[in-house]
Amino acid sequence: MKKQFTVVVCMFVSVISMLSPLGVFAQTTNASQPVCWNDLRNTRWVNVLSNQHKRWTLEFTDMMMTNTYFYGKSGNSYPKTYKFYLSDKIPTAFENNKVGKKTSGHYIISLIDDELVSNQILSLTANELRIRLAHSGDTLVFVREQ
Repeated sequence: MKKQFTVVVCMFVSVISMLSPLGVFAQTTNASQPVCWNDLRNTRWVNVLSNQHKRWTLEFTDMMMTNTYFYGKSGNSYPKTYKFYLSDKIPTAFENNKVGKKTSGHYIISLIDDELVSNQILSLTANELRIRLAHSGDTLVFVREQ
């Protein structure tokens, strides 16, 4: 009986190991290491759905996050800059004293038009940033701009 149980457990672990790289368990990105402030600082990201007619970028500095929308035909750009910090949990209020500090976590916390916004960082690699928007639950993918 003990041998059969061991065989079943080993088979289960093998199946999980094979499926995980295929993205079947995409939710596991929540269990990843927290993102550090230094990982985002001085980076610029372009939304993968950008094209010649519209382009959306995210740029991070020490203290600010800038969302910019570019419209190709008109040549207009609409940048909006917000203070931000990283947190491992969603706060009840924006903590201004954390802005510009070496914070880490799974959430980008910002204050947009006096509203606390906590977008979840699903994953971050050298070339890709995945964020789940707090207000809609949509997942956005950005690639690093060189």
